[in-house]
Amino acid sequence: MAKKKKESNRSKEFVVLHRNIKDYEIFDLRSNRPVCYKESKFDLNAASMVIQEIDTFEFSGQPKRSPNTFEFFAPNNIALLLSIMQKSIDRAKEIYLVHLNPDKFNHSFENEKVNKKEKLYSNSKILYDYIEQIQSAIVFGYTALEAFTNLSIPNGYIYTSEKNGKGIQEVLDKDAIERWLSLKIKISNVLQEVYGTKGLTKLPVWSKFLKFEEMRHDIIHQKSIQETDFYKLYLHRNIFDVCSSPIVIIQYFYDSLEKKNSTNPIWPWIINREKTFPISYDYQSDNFEVIGNIYEGRKK
Repeated sequence: MAKKKKESNRSKEFVVLHRNIKDYEIFDLRSNRPVCYKESKFDLNAASMVIQEIDTFEFSGQPKRSPNTFEFFAPNNIALLLSIMQKSIDRAKEIYLVHLNPDKFNHSFENEKVNKKEKLYSNSKILYDYIEQIQSAIVFGYTALEAFTNLSIPNGYIYTSEKNGKGIQEVLDKDAIERWLSLKIKISNVLQEVYGTKGLTKLPVWSKFLKFEEMRHDIIHQKSIQETDFYKLYLHRNIFDVCSSPIVIIQYFYDSLEKKNSTNPIWPWIINREKTFPISYDYQSDNFEVIGNIYEGRKK
């Protein structure tokens, strides 16, 4: 195990897993990507190491006994959110195909020789389960996209808006961007500038994202408990494409970045499952401290 010092005087702990990138195996798509440190860009035989961040939680008991430390590789929060989103989409698809699909079922009561009251109960329960999954996908997908967007904005970045109708321009730093700009402006203006891309708003996914964002706001900012018409949008055939728009947008920026042979530690494995991860040639031994190993524990 090694500890890496940071500029803020805080430090993180890592496990040195391998010497070479090719030896690393992805154990879970929700984990943070490791980082590979190399001594040279040009010497293929130069020393290197693959390190992955670990974290700990100390469980406390009553009475206080011996240490009870839970250790784990640090998760990628964007990946966790996208994972919840995708699982919810998959469950919703299953409900739709098994119970709701209009190509398979005619739901009109007059075509069924069943107890109408019991049928209403059954339909309602199916729909409630379906709504739960769709809303989970929307809320967690939107949160994943918002987290990705905010984490992508570099420290020190300044955004200058276009002039409004009164000829006024806003100049915002990272904190102000995160706080005051809408997500669609952050994606369409800020992220495209940060990543040096263009054309996202002209792609089919953009109109799906706008609908997705509208659905998210309908969930979070409900004006009345009586307003339930927005649930009916979940029964449209394109709902699964709409719910998947966050991962398509993140994939768009990943693909654009990959073409420039660039890397970023925030990318979740869910977006790209190949063994590509950040490589740093800025190795300085003074910034690292060996504190033990995973077999014998930390040095005392």
